[in-house]
Order: sequence, then structure tokens, then C-alpha cells
Amino acid sequence: MKYYVTLLIFACLFLTSTCYSQLKGKCVDEFENRIAYVNISIKGTSIGTVSTVKGLFSFENTSLKENDSFKTSPYNQDIYFPPTRQSHAHE
Repeated sequence: MKYYVTLLIFACLFLTSTCYSQLKGKCVDEFENRIAYVNISIKGTSIGTVSTVKGLFSFENTSLKENDSFKTSPYNQDIYFPPTRQSHAHE
């Protein structure tokens, strides 16, 4: 019986954990030149970040959805995001 109670508590902790995503990438132009100080935000939210001098950016501990899209400023040109997406579960 003690085994089942322990297993149940463990299962509840696992099921109630929050899943956060981490999105990292770089801002580059059509010639693969890195673009610094680009404001990047997730459309429809107040979540945003700014790219570094080397054009790198990251969204950490953010609840991202597969179909989220991004907007950038102050550029009116296409900016490409080659991200690496990882998911981590946190209690």
C-alpha cells in the first residue's frame, strides 16, 4: 500500500509540472549577415527580447506554442530565424 501511495504522489507531481520552452536563434539578413539590436516579440503577447550585438536572441522559460509567430522592429525587411527549440519540464 505504501508503494502505491508513493507512486501516486510521484505521478501527481509529474502531471502538474509546468512545461517551459526555450527558443534560441540569430537574426540574419538575406546575405546571412547578423543583425544587432532587433526587437523580437511573440505576436499577440507582451513577451519580447532584443538581439545582441552578434544578432543572437533567446526566449527562456516561456510557454511557446508550435504555431506562435514573431514580429520584429525596426526593420521592414524579412528577417530569418533559424532557431533550436528545446522543451524542459520544471516543477
